[in-house]
Amino acid sequence: MSTQTESGRTSDRRSAPTAGAPPRPTPPILWWAAVGAVFVAFALYVQVGWLLTDAHPVPTGVTPVPTYAKVAVVTNEVIFGIGILACVWFALLRPRIRDGRFSFEGLLFCAFMTVWWQDPLYNYLTTGFTYNAYFLNLGGWSERIPGWGSPNGREFAEPLIWDFGFYAFLSFAGCLLAVWVLKRIKGRFPGLRDGMMWTAYFGFLLVADFAVEFNWVVTGCYSYAGTHDSWTIFPDHYYRFPLYEPILAAMLFIGWTALLFYRNDRGQTVVERGLDRVRAGAGGKQVLRFLALAGMLNLIFLVGNNVWVNAFQHQIDQWPADLQSRSYMTHGMCGEGTTYPCGGTNTSIPRGGAEIHVGPDGRLVVPPGAVAPVVVPLRR
Repeated sequence: MSTQTESGRTSDRRSAPTAGAPPRPTPPILWWAAVGAVFVAFALYVQVGWLLTDAHPVPTGVTPVPTYAKVAVVTNEVIFGIGILACVWFALLRPRIRDGRFSFEGLLFCAFMTVWWQDPLYNYLTTGFTYNAYFLNLGGWSERIPGWGSPNGREFAEPLIWDFGFYAFLSFAGCLLAVWVLKRIKGRFPGLRDGMMWTAYFGFLLVADFAVEFNWVVTGCYSYAGTHDSWTIFPDHYYRFPLYEPILAAMLFIGWTALLFYRNDRGQTVVERGLDRVRAGAGGKQVLRFLALAGMLNLIFLVGNNVWVNAFQHQIDQWPADLQSRSYMTHGMCGEGTTYPCGGTNTSIPRGGAEIHVGPDGRLVVPPGAVAPVVVPLRR
């Protein structure tokens, strides 16, 4: 509000802070944007560095890939490839061309792309998950992640189209669809409590994840090779499936969906609050929104899924022979042709590098440069 003084000059009361007033807190979006900037910078360090230094196709090996697996792999790559292109056009480019700025969906699409770097974290401590090397791949960036434990992570055949599409297409579009359905349900049943709604959604995710993932496992797209047998159905077959996987997947998607569900009257998620108090141009504010969304999506994935996965995967049972005999699933990470066993609760967890370890044949392996322990006699 502007007022006129006796001298004829105007003053703006809004720009004059009250004497002794406490400083205004930092807008939440700036904190979340800082978190997102760290995750995005780390993803670029890991994945761009991998592309420039160690990217290489991982072959399927000596075992013929079954026809059903080839069909499943190619079909999924085509579907996910089309899905990615559709999201690029409808969520990213068309709104930008039409409105001159990126829509919320466009920023969210870009934010979902930044979580891809976390995909191999399932194998952070030990090798328990593997893709079919028939997927279009350039190996994996695992070993660029600080503290990486399981051996031969560069041979992890990350599917370029399918796995990128899992986050940039399926997860992105699936969460938006879930929000739309949940809001329709809330509109139809206004008395429905949020707790009941999220409980029902959790139950739906359990069933949906099992149906979708077990189909991918049975058709040979990937394998939960190393798990705890007591928590796994069909433990002796290539399509073994851990019963805790649908629970962890449901936790992940509830976190992502809740972020998008609870938006204020300005369409802002919890991590975008305070945007109106930030002094920045339109472009700068869009960058902040993207980084804030990327920060929360990455944090949910890391804490709500990957930390728990590695807690379960800390010590796994030995892979079944049905899997170890398929080179397109082991592709040089463990088993025949390597010096590392494929899991096993009676052996120490191999860490890779010049470390003394047990080989796949049960014999002790002393790599070049490793120093074997010696017995120091007691003083007598």
